[in-house]
Amino acid sequence: MRIEWQIKVEDARLLELMVDGEVWKEVHKASFLRKLSSLRSCSNRKELECCFAQLEEGVASNAVLRLLSARDYFPAELRKKLEASRLSDRAITSALEKFHRLGCLDEEALTQRYIATLKRKGKGRRYIVQKLKEKLGYVPQLPHNAEEESEAIAHLLEKRFPDLSKGGEKVRARAVRFLLSRGFDFGSILLELKKLDKSSSI
Repeated sequence: MRIEWQIKVEDARLLELMVDGEVWKEVHKASFLRKLSSLRSCSNRKELECCFAQLEEGVASNAVLRLLSARDYFPAELRKKLEASRLSDRAITSALEKFHRLGCLDEEALTQRYIATLKRKGKGRRYIVQKLKEKLGYVPQLPHNAEEESEAIAHLLEKRFPDLSKGGEKVRARAVRFLLSRGFDFGSILLELKKLDKSSSI
């Protein structure tokens, strides 16, 4: 059995693994190029499949380790990145399960940290839910804390629009648009504006 590889003509990022002159697999060049020599010792297809599976799992685990050493990732984010590297679902799942067992992919803890970060940045509930949907791959249940949202809106209004009560309708409309862009609920924004109106009229 003759095993060799070559750069794919249409896409230089990919390698074509050739077995007996026919394309067997396409792999990501940057991930595999220096790791393929072990395949040449395989004497039959079954042995080749087994050897490649082990090699691919190692590549997937190394990729996860490299990504997590830079910052936190949600499992769904890691899966997308690994899929972009042409790794098989089996190798990806195996790598993610491995790091989950090691305690590196605690989705609940990651979610709570991410929510806290977004709140510190002055983001509202709708914005946070949308971002979590992107990160997790599904819509999470996020309880509505009216008091917390009210405090966040009041803080942003005081910081960004200190003269709101004197600014007229244009400034008020700009404040509403700003808060909506931050993901705050329209009803909560109006409620906070009414509170400001009452306090300024006293």
